[in-house]
Amino acid sequence: QLAQFLTRSTNLTAPFFVFAGIFIVILFVTFFATNKKNTRVTRGAS
Repeated sequence: QLAQFLTRSTNLTAPFFVFAGIFIVILFVTFFATNKKNTRVTRGAS
């Protein structure tokens, strides 16, 4: 019964972790992209 519970829990958590990982990656990419844009804008303004 323990093995069944473990497989069930991993089946539930695995997609969540995958989704969280993708979300974090997108967050970092957007953060760095905006950071680069902001530095470019400030450099151009100054």
